[in-house]
Amino acid sequence: MLSPNMLVFTVLLGICWLYLFLRRKETRFEMIAIGVMTTLLTPLSLGTRGAFDFAFSFFFAGIAAVAFQQIFGKSYGVRRKRTAPRKAASGWFLRLFLLTIAWTWSALLLTYLLEVSTWQAIVVSALFVTSYVIAHRRDLLNDALASGLLMAVIIFVLYEIAFYQDTGDVMNGIWNDLSLSDRFLLSTPLPIIIWSAAMGFALGPLYEFVRGWKLTSPTA
Repeated sequence: MLSPNMLVFTVLLGICWLYLFLRRKETRFEMIAIGVMTTLLTPLSLGTRGAFDFAFSFFFAGIAAVAFQQIFGKSYGVRRKRTAPRKAASGWFLRLFLLTIAWTWSALLLTYLLEVSTWQAIVVSALFVTSYVIAHRRDLLNDALASGLLMAVIIFVLYEIAFYQDTGDVMNGIWNDLSLSDRFLLSTPLPIIIWSAAMGFALGPLYEFVRGWKLTSPTA
């Protein structure tokens, strides 16, 4: 059963998502594409149980995908490599699909074969995916780092509002892992902050990577 705290947390996240969605028309498709793909295929949805869990996943992924662009005023630049229009239109979705599948399987292998806790498997697999992205696109490193930091801050602030002096519910509802529940930053369990940073680190540059786009400043 969804707790009032989790409901407030999800609604607050949805408000942030809606604000970013309405603020920049340019990034709306990215928010939807990454949100849908992440919710359905990536480890963010491994612990989901109901509609609000999926809504949380969708909102989180959409925000993580565009937070760097919106807050730092970045825009999509020219393609990094010249490709035929038809090939570019069809190939990016396949690349995104394959990356998210690889992300999911690496998390599952860590969880079930090596008996790593779910949230730790998600963090490690996110680092694997992002390492692959950065190895091929070093220009996206700032995007990844900033996205990770921003998502950690955003989730921390929203958690403090929704779960002030009330711990454990998010951990039980999404990850079912209380291994670090005795470690907090104010009222927020550290695993939530670490998880948010790792997910932001992976999701931030993902769309630009598969589309082959650079991020540029308005004056660039």
